[in-house]
Amino acid sequence: MVNWRDEEILVLAKAYPTPSTKYGETVCTAGVTRSGEWIRLYPITFRDLPFNKRYEKFQWIKAKIAVRQYDRASASLLQRRLSIGYSRAARILDQLEAAGVVGHAEGAKPREVLKNTEEKTKKEKNG
Repeated sequence: MVNWRDEEILVLAKAYPTPSTKYGETVCTAGVTRSGEWIRLYPITFRDLPFNKRYEKFQWIKAKIAVRQYDRASASLLQRRLSIGYSRAARILDQLEAAGVVGHAEGAKPREVLKNTEEKTKKEKNG
């Protein structure tokens, strides 16, 4: 089960639409939440959005985002959850490792998830 939360995001980057075989024409968007957390939103089928739902750079938007609920990540988990192949799932894990979200690979064991934004936010609020 996925947990969702509403978030306001200041759009700082919006890529030019690119074709995707799985999602059609998509846009990758990045921004900062009101709490200062950097966030990427993708894939967004921007041209398919109603005109009143389209957004520009440096505009505040409201979005529902998924909250992390796993302590470990593996290529097979990503394959199941995202309906993608192994090579793409492995590439995503490598990108997450480079971003500091998951730990180093230890053979066939699942990787530890290092970042938990909810826990981080609670710690910052409690001092």
